[in-house]
Amino acid sequence: MAEVMSSAAEGIGPLRTNRNAPTADALEAKVAEPVGDDLWVELAEALVAYGNLIEEYKAGSMDDPTFFRRAFRIGLIVRDRDAWMLDLTTERWWRFDGLQLSTLGIQDAEDSRAE
Repeated sequence: MAEVMSSAAEGIGPLRTNRNAPTADALEAKVAEPVGDDLWVELAEALVAYGNLIEEYKAGSMDDPTFFRRAFRIGLIVRDRDAWMLDLTTERWWRFDGLQLSTLGIQDAEDSRAE
């Protein structure tokens, strides 16, 4: 990761560093935080809302731009410390915490929640 960071920085001049910033090794070792019950509820509600949206769209009750605008709002959950994005093409939720992306499969989420 350090090699990627230094090669990306080439050509943009000297970088200012923050002494409190995490090191590349610390970022690689970072483990995703557990998903709390309130987030499970939000993710599940978003999936239900998306299913309802698809049904409305199929019924012809909205045009394409309206569908995409509403799908974007439903599939993006922004919280205090992270943002979750729904990707139906891969059937995954993607989490961005300001430093990295991590992923959680929709079926994996449902399976682990049932345990």
